[in-house]
Amino acid sequence: MAIVHVGSLHLTALSTDTLPTSVPEGYTAMLTDTKETKHYLGGSWVRYASTNLNHMDTMSFAQFMDIVGIAIPSNPASGTRRLFVDTTDGKLKVRNSSGTNTSLEESGGGARETHVDLISLAAAQAI
Repeated sequence: MAIVHVGSLHLTALSTDTLPTSVPEGYTAMLTDTKETKHYLGGSWVRYASTNLNHMDTMSFAQFMDIVGIAIPSNPASGTRRLFVDTTDGKLKVRNSSGTNTSLEESGGGARETHVDLISLAAAQAI
């Protein structure tokens, strides 16, 4: 299969294809045969997640994630959350299926633990 560029920062390929290194930082590759997603970070392709992950899987990586601000996204499916940076105020937020946006940067008076299930988010956001 030939590598196919989809949009400005995405491509599709097979796991046996040699991914290009002349792409901008943050470029994403969807490997269609293995359902893996790779991101071009720090001058190399880094495996991000598999689209068949479930809530019992663990993902760890020694990288950071840059999240670019976007307009408020549509509601996700029931039981799923969307993580995004809201362009109206620049804050990291999570959106639920009923359309409620919760800022992960607001202080609510007192300690609070926030858990965002990035595994389910990544699995639901197939490229």
